[in-house]
Amino acid sequence: MFRTDISSSSSRRQLIARRLTEAEISLILRALPLVTATTLCFTPILKWFIITAYCLLSLWGLYKALTASSPWQRRLCFALPFAMRSVLTFLRIRGMVGGSHMALSHVYLQDGVSILGGAIGAMRIPEKWFPGLVDFYLNSHNIMHVLVVVAVYSMHKATIKDFEWMSTQTCNTVANATVEQSLTHIDL
Repeated sequence: MFRTDISSSSSRRQLIARRLTEAEISLILRALPLVTATTLCFTPILKWFIITAYCLLSLWGLYKALTASSPWQRRLCFALPFAMRSVLTFLRIRGMVGGSHMALSHVYLQDGVSILGGAIGAMRIPEKWFPGLVDFYLNSHNIMHVLVVVAVYSMHKATIKDFEWMSTQTCNTVANATVEQSLTHIDL
């Protein structure tokens, strides 16, 4: 119902509200704990450079989402922060940086579910297949919001595991070897 009300009005305030709703898919700074845990044992300058770069990329993505002219442009403007998270996650998998290995499944889910929700919202899948039948319930916008909640839950679980991991680290070794890094991915 909310989506229908916004779509039928052309006021500037409602247009901004709609675009902000679309920006929920990326959950702008949701991965800041992931970035912080990954860079925990870096030198302070490198750590803050990476965190600042991620924040600036996220804010740039938000600006582009608010000024985008199509649903796909709103989704694709968050490609750079996603790429940065992907590189950091890859480095975590390889054991080259910090972060809880137990959180990796939730890290995958938070981005994967968000991408799925964004694609469903942009393609308007149920409305294309069942015109007029899913206008109020089970439309792409509602499905996208449900998937956002699932992504937030995964983000929360990953953040808790990263915070637990960070509370046990001393970062006084060059290799940053921890007991948890000796676990295999099978133990997940």
